[in-house]
Amino acid sequence: MTFTVAITGKPNVGKSSLFNKLNGRRLAIVNDMPGVTRDSKDFTADIDGHLVKFIDTAGWENKDTILSKKMVEQTLKAISRADLVLLMLDARNGITPDDIQFGSIVRKSGKPCVIIINKSESKINILENEIYKFGFGEPIYISAAHGRGIADLFEKVISHKTKFYHEQEEENPEDNQLKLTIVGRPNVGKSTLFNAILGFERAITSDIAGTTRDAINHYLTYKDTDIELIDTAGLRKKANVNEIIEELSTAESINAIRRSHIAFLVVAADQPLEKQDLAIARIAIQEGKPLILVINKCDLIKNFREFEEEIEYLVADNLSEVVGLPIVYISALKQQGIDKIFDKALEVDQKWKMKISTGKLNSWLCNATTHYIPPLANNGRRIRIKYMTQTRVKPPTFNFYCNIPEDLPESYNKYLRNSLRKEFDLQGIPLRMIFHKNKNPYKNR
Repeated sequence: MTFTVAITGKPNVGKSSLFNKLNGRRLAIVNDMPGVTRDSKDFTADIDGHLVKFIDTAGWENKDTILSKKMVEQTLKAISRADLVLLMLDARNGITPDDIQFGSIVRKSGKPCVIIINKSESKINILENEIYKFGFGEPIYISAAHGRGIADLFEKVISHKTKFYHEQEEENPEDNQLKLTIVGRPNVGKSTLFNAILGFERAITSDIAGTTRDAINHYLTYKDTDIELIDTAGLRKKANVNEIIEELSTAESINAIRRSHIAFLVVAADQPLEKQDLAIARIAIQEGKPLILVINKCDLIKNFREFEEEIEYLVADNLSEVVGLPIVYISALKQQGIDKIFDKALEVDQKWKMKISTGKLNSWLCNATTHYIPPLANNGRRIRIKYMTQTRVKPPTFNFYCNIPEDLPESYNKYLRNSLRKEFDLQGIPLRMIFHKNKNPYKNR
């Protein structure tokens, strides 16, 4: 079990700035507006050979609103998961009643805690005797924005880790994980699906479109496969993205697709495959990521067979670049069909990382070009595709060697792509096909 550290405190004290600084990537949205982080999220860091999982939390707000209460609930859950709590205070604003109340809650949890004084690069409006009243010992002064004090923080975290785990040997859980990202338009049930899979409310859900702003993740095991499941903010049309926070959320959702292995595109059964659904699908396809189309809210459908035929037609008509796209029909709210999603993901992952021998590929190429002879080039000569090989996986990428590749029409390219998919059972998998001019890399061997 990896040593886990929760970064906690009031909104806008710099928790997400610290989280991003520790990670080296912008995984959490950072803005001066309080309450930007609404869900907890985590990543595993290697600190001089020590594996530590950091959790960025939504923040503690003593407000009587539904969203604030859910943010507090998420923060408390993160503390319960943690082995060490970092309580962040704002050096500029001083200690507030909310800080004191939250410190009391952390103390009652029984978890070890270190106080972090952030934004300490300038004037500090906190007296030391006020800090020691929390009962958590000596604080650490940092500036997350400027990277100051991070080494001291690392030293403190490792000392706590050593104390509790005695230098246990650990493996990085990210090495062999299958990364699955849930994407889709706002309010189609992405977070409801995420929570239904996990069995508890990990992502905040409501009828308000755009409730999820951060991409949040959770780790689980299914049929002996370690999985990182990522829930993302809803992707809207660019014309409808008018808040800076929402622009950042959209960018982060796209980044989540890029670092995932497979994308679950969730669409609502009562509004299936609208233009924005197709735009999201094409983002994943362009990134070479396999898609699984998840039709949610199927409990609302009366004539299922007719609806299924309509979906299959829409997919074939609008997403011809991934012929055979896998489709799963579910009701996240009623927890129906959810197991099928993971079974399909494991199947798709095997195809996405499939390596095909050069002999089998060229045997297929010979048959395919004999069955449907390539057309004439613009100069009247016959186009000849002489050789091919697979150069990489994830996604499967194939190099073709041809005498006049620039004149090969898109229609023939599409024929080869569909034939290749059918021959090697790569239905629904994005393929990359690159045509080179008449070079056989094995001709001198």
